[in-house]
Amino acid sequence: MRRVLSVLILTVISFSGFSQMYKSYLLFGKMVKGRDILTGYFRFDNEIVNQRQIVHYRESWRGEEVKLYANKYDYFESDSIYMETVPYGLGGGLMIPRIINGKIQLFEVLIEGRYYLHFDGNENIYAKKGGVKMRIRKSKFKKQMHELLADDPSLLEKIDNDELKFENIKEIILAYNNNFATQL
Repeated sequence: MRRVLSVLILTVISFSGFSQMYKSYLLFGKMVKGRDILTGYFRFDNEIVNQRQIVHYRESWRGEEVKLYANKYDYFESDSIYMETVPYGLGGGLMIPRIINGKIQLFEVLIEGRYYLHFDGNENIYAKKGGVKMRIRKSKFKKQMHELLADDPSLLEKIDNDELKFENIKEIILAYNNNFATQL
């Protein structure tokens, strides 16, 4: 009888722990599309259906889970993370986190050390300046940098002279944002 009771208690504790672990991935925040604001608990994962990322949503902590498409919203904002939707495939989209904020914002398709899905090489970075987003591509790197950094000739010179390369994109954007911040 003690064994049965012990097994039963361990089983209940295990399921309770799993439930807490699952809920711990929920982020409280809001997803926004224009004036449409959805506030509640969200979970972002690797689930892609028809080239669209699935977002799991609950209005309340214990509420019923609903699946939403990320590309139906412009951005997600919480106390700990900010994400925007970027195009993926034909008409699809992924919501990815901002890793650098400033005059140029940088977004990377990487959460918790895992890529959402396969991208060409390491071309998993998006830049946003003004309201325009672009995926930074190695084959178009210098041309894209001339578009983004047109108002910073000293940084462009380092790129043209191959002192800064595609692999230095984070360093480049941080330097640009710092240069711009010091001019204010």
